[in-house]
Amino acid sequence: FDAMCLNSSIIDLRIGTTSVITRNTIGPLGISSLAELISKNKLLASIDLSLTEMASENIEPLSIALAQNQTLESLNLSNNNIRSQGAIKLINSCKTNSLSELILSSNHLTDEIAPYFADFIQSNSKLTILDLSGNNLTHRFTSSISASLANKTCYLQELNLSRNPLGSRGISALSHGIGSNTSLRRLDISACKIQHSGFA
Repeated sequence: FDAMCLNSSIIDLRIGTTSVITRNTIGPLGISSLAELISKNKLLASIDLSLTEMASENIEPLSIALAQNQTLESLNLSNNNIRSQGAIKLINSCKTNSLSELILSSNHLTDEIAPYFADFIQSNSKLTILDLSGNNLTHRFTSSISASLANKTCYLQELNLSRNPLGSRGISALSHGIGSNTSLRRLDISACKIQHSGFA
């Protein structure tokens, strides 16, 4: 991470893993150095930190660094333990940066994040890809973000809500926003326990 602060050629850094057996682990000291990297490096466009055991308790330095960065475009934090508390800190720091892709799948997120993401979707003009799959989001979340999706200031092109217990009520709430949305090109709502009434 110290060396990457000065690197002038690497634009894509992948530390994450897909296997629990071979995963990397980033603790508090690693996150501190990573935060310094993100705040100083002006070239990195993509960072993959999936399955690195990052937790909500030590995400603060990363949040602060993201607020200072204006070059990072893609951030993958999937399969960690960031939880709602950590996710709220992260997105509050990303409202005015250059992120166009944010992946927070499988992070134990709950409906607590709903108003924060509703504001985030509406206020961030750079964000085009948002992946919140594999969490614990319900109709309360989709009810909250529906108005933001319908707003003309929404620039999302891909939204992944798969593997969340949205149910029919969640899809019904989402439909109001989808009906007026003009930016979305891809919507993933697979494995969301949608019944006939929800599809209708």
